[in-house]
Amino acid sequence: MKLKALVAALGLIAMASASANDVVLDFGNVANVSGETYFASGFIQHDVGSFTDQLKFSVLGSADDIWSGLGTIADQPKVDGSNITGLTVDLFHAQPGSTTFALYATIGSGDYITNGGPLVEGYYYFKVSGTATGPSPSSYAYTASAAVPEPESYAMMLAGLGLLGVIARRRLRG
Repeated sequence: MKLKALVAALGLIAMASASANDVVLDFGNVANVSGETYFASGFIQHDVGSFTDQLKFSVLGSADDIWSGLGTIADQPKVDGSNITGLTVDLFHAQPGSTTFALYATIGSGDYITNGGPLVEGYYYFKVSGTATGPSPSSYAYTASAAVPEPESYAMMLAGLGLLGVIARRRLRG
């Protein structure tokens, strides 16, 4: 009897620790975001172990078919060897009024992911999965823009990504 209780307790602890590492962010309706701004950007940090994050947003109202859903996700390796491996990103979509999400696009896998595609009206979420490894917490950076950027925005994005590369390279060198 005590063995069954111990096994059940260990199972509950394992389930709690597996889901405690996941992050869910909701950026709301991005239909009115201008092409000059990202609706989401930042860093998400994870302790050692696997994770599956959800970055949610919706395109409702005055959206049109030129929206592109540009996004960038890049791991941020540390000098101590901490990193995120197996980084994968999928985009899921549900029609307005529906709660059933379907795979909309496979964004990719690897250490650096950037992609997008035409977005229709509805609800979306990026499913970001990976495994944090090393002696300290690991993180990844994300940016997302729903509107079609102006050429100046591309230049600023490339400059920012270049800076991320320089920072990552300096961290690796110590």
